[in-house]
Amino acid sequence: MPIRVIDHNAPLEANLSAYSLPKIVWSKLKHPDGYELNVLERLPPNFTKGKKYPVLFDIYGGPGSQRTEKTFRRTVDFSTYLGSDPELEYIVVTVDNRGTGYKGRKFRTMVVGQLGKLEAEDQVWAAKEYGKRDYVDAGKISIWGGSYGGYLTGKVLELDSGAFSLGIMTALSSDWRFYDSIYTERYMKSLTANRAGYNASAIAKTSGFKNVAGGFLIQHGTADNNVHFQNPAVLVDTLVSEGVSPEKMRVQWFTDSDHNFNHNGASTFLYKQLAKELYDEKRRTPEGKHQWSRRKV
Repeated sequence: MPIRVIDHNAPLEANLSAYSLPKIVWSKLKHPDGYELNVLERLPPNFTKGKKYPVLFDIYGGPGSQRTEKTFRRTVDFSTYLGSDPELEYIVVTVDNRGTGYKGRKFRTMVVGQLGKLEAEDQVWAAKEYGKRDYVDAGKISIWGGSYGGYLTGKVLELDSGAFSLGIMTALSSDWRFYDSIYTERYMKSLTANRAGYNASAIAKTSGFKNVAGGFLIQHGTADNNVHFQNPAVLVDTLVSEGVSPEKMRVQWFTDSDHNFNHNGASTFLYKQLAKELYDEKRRTPEGKHQWSRRKV
């Protein structure tokens, strides 16, 4: 059969040519255990060899998902802005960890019964690999995700690896006992059959939240009908009760907003807040602490 051009997209290409967009690079990371992780990397338009750039891991990582595919929607989004803005100039990286789709059944089903474990380990390993690159500021590698990506960001911080300097969790699950059973039991089985797995998969260890250099931000809508507000509320209560410093923890509730943050301009505020966090992190320097935060109370 002859190849026919259905649409050459010339008008779209002409419009895009007026903008300074990141350079998109697809690659693979070969893990020492033998499997490969697909990577989508967005380099700033004026990327300069020899310069150190901050990095953002923009993640999702949920079972059967894929965020590194070669499609247009993966190349023009909020991460495009983060790489293009001359005051930010982030290298934005997406890594599809174990458990994601389109790499075979074995790769996809490794996470069954233990959500949050292998996925977090892969993101940490990938961040450490990126930190070795001569164009990366290894002390300024941030991580952000929404929904399952928010949960995974929390599990990454929980590992207390030192690989990431800032974490942003948007609309996150914190405990699979709080999520709908048709999704949860597909991957975790029932609570009766896998109580230890549920306990391990919950975000509960706080040392990583205490130690992350640039702190972390939690964003959630109080009317989220997908990931109920109970999830971040319980997590924040745990973090406060375990003594996580207010210098580390920032929390933003969006009154009456659902999972899509569509109420009263919440979405615009949310993305501006994300940009501010990354702007502040890029410029963060070690500072002394106020005396009250040095006291054991």
